[in-house]
Amino acid sequence: MKLSGASALSICGLSIASCSSVSVPGFDAIKQKPENTFLLIQSSPSGAEARSSLGATCRTPCTMSIGSGSDFSVSYSLDGYAPQTLTVHSSMSAGGFMTAPSPMVNPNPVFATLEPVAPQAKATKPRARQRS
Repeated sequence: MKLSGASALSICGLSIASCSSVSVPGFDAIKQKPENTFLLIQSSPSGAEARSSLGATCRTPCTMSIGSGSDFSVSYSLDGYAPQTLTVHSSMSAGGFMTAPSPMVNPNPVFATLEPVAPQAKATKPRARQRS
């Protein structure tokens, strides 16, 4: 069976068109997924509970895995000390052809100096007036 030039061209066109509906991986398929960065969290005194606004908690000194490129906060609490919250600035590195983007955090480490809470004075009852 002989095919004319027009028929052969039509068949080639149809076969190429059918390939366009198939997903062909591009460079995005080989690009690495973003990596996490570790944030060191410290306090004075140590042993405070540190809770990030991203949901992770730990006791100082500790590290948290950060995968976000947005700012977040770390809140510290310890019995007998005033709570404290610090903001951490985070952005994503650009990454390269062979390196994945990763969060860059500032400051790292995050350090909080917790202030002791003054003991509350006991309320005293007013003295009754003496009658003269």
